[in-house]
Amino acid sequence: MELKKALPETFRDFAPYRDACQFVGCSHTKEKGCAVLRALEEGKIARSRHESYMRLYEELKGLKEWEAKGKKNRKLCKQHRRSGLYGRSGDLVLSLHPASAAS
Repeated sequence: MELKKALPETFRDFAPYRDACQFVGCSHTKEKGCAVLRALEEGKIARSRHESYMRLYEELKGLKEWEAKGKKNRKLCKQHRRSGLYGRSGDLVLSLHPASAAS
């Protein structure tokens, strides 16, 4: 799931340690060889920051992939409607200015 994969990147204080984890795709939650957890134990990352990360991680863990895609699509749909190019149904709305139609 894209959201869960991107979550560690939103915690800037994890950045110096993320790439030093022993395993690719480390979730920074319980893995042995996790550089983020090691930094947490050494006091290099605030415990409150990791707790926030864990809360968000657990929320995303329960989110099904199709739910995440639906939320993303609804957000995109709102952005498209605001642009004036798309109608409420999501269909592209084209209106030609009379001057451009003549050319």
